[in-house]
Amino acid sequence: MTPAPLAGRPTLRSLMWAAGFAVLFSVAVPVGPPALQAQTNGTLIGRVINASTSDGVAGVDVRLDGGRRIATTDSTGEYRIRAVPAGTHSLEVVWPGFRAARRVDIVVRSDEVTRVDIRLAPVAVQLSELRAVGVQDPVLDPFATATSQRIDEQDFRRLPVSTLEDALSLQAGVVGESYRGGRIGQQAFLLDGFGLKNQLDASTGAVGIRIPPDLITEASLITNGFSARYGQALSGLINVVTRDGGERWRGRVAYETDRPLSGSADLGLDRVVLQGDGPIAGGVTAVGIIDLTGRLDADPVNAPRPDDPLDPRSDRPAPLPHNSAETWTVGGKLTIPVGERVVGRIFGITTADQR
Repeated sequence: MTPAPLAGRPTLRSLMWAAGFAVLFSVAVPVGPPALQAQTNGTLIGRVINASTSDGVAGVDVRLDGGRRIATTDSTGEYRIRAVPAGTHSLEVVWPGFRAARRVDIVVRSDEVTRVDIRLAPVAVQLSELRAVGVQDPVLDPFATATSQRIDEQDFRRLPVSTLEDALSLQAGVVGESYRGGRIGQQAFLLDGFGLKNQLDASTGAVGIRIPPDLITEASLITNGFSARYGQALSGLINVVTRDGGERWRGRVAYETDRPLSGSADLGLDRVVLQGDGPIAGGVTAVGIIDLTGRLDADPVNAPRPDDPLDPRSDRPAPLPHNSAETWTVGGKLTIPVGERVVGRIFGITTADQR
């Protein structure tokens, strides 16, 4: 969307285009300790317990997200599901002689182990399904060795931010593009397990690429206690996990503006977001997003009030003239199950900035 120009704006303006394109392909095999799997996925563990005897139930199938992944309990009732994408998931257990149990809203964090125990109630006849709320995400993780601040998709909608950079700037230890007092280039940026590096000025981050918040499942900022698997990170580490398509088609249309506001609060912002995801065929899912943003004042500053009362900025000193910009971003992702335990992902995004 292109906002109306300011009064006095020259007819010929300079255009600066910064465009980037990234196509990432990753294969996650939940065996061994691959680095990409650990950076973008988590692990679910737990125990299936007989509610009447508190003993473990062996040989039970634990189904993840309606049967996408199945794990079988061992002789003590323990189960483990590796390479679980970060986000919200559900577990279901249906076993003869027990009432069906289902756990929903289970939050799985990237590079973390989440424990979910399931209690089965013995029954002699078939009963209705038992539904319980999943384990809540703890505020303080006593097992964490690093200082990690996480932002999920709900935070992007709850906080007054429109970009990933805006959300990161609200975290402790972040001032602009400086993390924990470090210089630009001393932080590392990971997107779905791949490190992105700006080769033009040796700083990290994708040149001209912006990641729309609607495409992000989780973004974490680590400022100390880096794991050995992360290289070239001195002041901070930003790990972004993008979302996969869901089992059913769903979408979102949003429009943001500050035009009803007045004075310095009106920056001439207009933003339109179109997002959709769902299944295609054969287990293949897709995610697509279009993010269009226009500003009359693209780089707001605290400009002083002009001394000349005839100056057109006398009433509104904050917005600078000839400082408008339009930004559009288009992204998409395909998730392709190659086998029972192998998943392929193709991710592409492009963005342009016009001033």
